[in-house]
Amino acid sequence: MYTPDGARVCTCGSTPEFVDSPALLPFLLARSLLSFFLRAGFALVFLLKMARGPRKHLKRIAAPHHWMLDKLTGHYAPRPSPGPHKLRESVPLVVLLRNRLRYALTYREVMMIVMQRLIKVDNKVRTDQCYPAGFMDVISIEKTKENFRMLFDTKGRFVPHPIREEEASYKLCRVKKVVVGPKGVPALITHDGRTMRYPHPSIKAHDCIRLDLNTGK
Repeated sequence: MYTPDGARVCTCGSTPEFVDSPALLPFLLARSLLSFFLRAGFALVFLLKMARGPRKHLKRIAAPHHWMLDKLTGHYAPRPSPGPHKLRESVPLVVLLRNRLRYALTYREVMMIVMQRLIKVDNKVRTDQCYPAGFMDVISIEKTKENFRMLFDTKGRFVPHPIREEEASYKLCRVKKVVVGPKGVPALITHDGRTMRYPHPSIKAHDCIRLDLNTGK
């Protein structure tokens, strides 16, 4: 329905309502702007309140297959802590001590073992039960005088291979890339996140170097 001045009127209710009258344009514009800013403000507050940090859990069904965890024991699996190896290329210490070496029966027992500073990874004491142990890492247990090196089996799964005491003093590292740092200092980066300055000029990417764990050279 239209009025003589050309404004459209809605007569759906009991009282007529002017929809697009020229006199109401400033009011409609202000209402639209207010609605827009309110929605934008609510969206901003929602984003600020719902910001998500790093994931701290891992479902057992989504865990790497080479951990060989059964799906019926529980819902969750230990998520590896940030470290030198990627999540899919490592095994947390709790899985290694509980499911592989059978030194513990429960998660709590693993925590008691590592908190007593009995486990060393690459000749350094690790008290984090979720510390990621990766390829060629040396696991040392001084109380039992045992040393293991993390290797792969024929199916690509991590296996703690027993080694002698003299073999536990070194590890082999693959060179990922050779870079030139600030002030022209050359350096190489290994597969376990180590950065070594002033390497030998003949060392190139994808080479293998022998690292002394006692001196770090």
